[in-house]
Amino acid sequence: MRHTIQFKNSFISGFALAALVTVSAHIIPAAYAGDGSGPKGQAGQSDQGQMGSSGQKGAIGGKGSGQGGPSSDSDAQGPRYGGGANSNRPEGSRGKPSWSQDALPADVELGRLSVARAPAHVLDKSLAEALSTMDYSLYQLTSLTDILNAIKTGTLPSGASFVRVDSPLENLALYKDILVDGKIGDGSKITVTQSNTELLLAVFLGSASDKEIPITADTVTAVNTILKLTLPSYISAADLAAEADQVRQDILAVHSGE
Repeated sequence: MRHTIQFKNSFISGFALAALVTVSAHIIPAAYAGDGSGPKGQAGQSDQGQMGSSGQKGAIGGKGSGQGGPSSDSDAQGPRYGGGANSNRPEGSRGKPSWSQDALPADVELGRLSVARAPAHVLDKSLAEALSTMDYSLYQLTSLTDILNAIKTGTLPSGASFVRVDSPLENLALYKDILVDGKIGDGSKITVTQSNTELLLAVFLGSASDKEIPITADTVTAVNTILKLTLPSYISAADLAAEADQVRQDILAVHSGE
């Protein structure tokens, strides 16, 4: 009888211990999962994202908003989007260059000269192309009258033919080249001096412009603003515009067959 009691006690104790282990196996992981600190919390971070910054606890280790989830003020445009709450650009700029913020003269019409807005590397490439292919003979003439006559007749004073640079980008690149360092290319083909700087600028600007849009002082100011250039003190925007417009008119006349 004593042995029977001991067996029953042993059986009851074993049964209680097994029940306790079984209950603990469910309670402990659930407790870990509740605060995201246990194994299931880590698994939740992997599958569901880390706990959101609000600090709310998920039922299984991380039903927060996720580390990579958009915040309440996000515009969901992605990291390449220029605006939004995380933008470093000034409010309202939307990536526009400085010259677009009321910097240009009002109502100026640029036509082909709008290519001045091209990135610097595009103008640099156009300059290289112009320098490698251009016929320098027209640009070596020393007076506006000779240049205008050459444009109208298609021949130089010597009777020789020539090829004029017509590309807006190439002409603007040559225009910019003079104002940047006071020479064309390495300076070996044409010597740029105070006496011919305005003439050369006028030919390049007149050749780059739209054939049917007059060139004014505001046109010169707009182009220089876009290119971030400044005329030499001895050249006025009005004088340069007047000469460039004569070049434009003669080119138009040639193209119109007048």
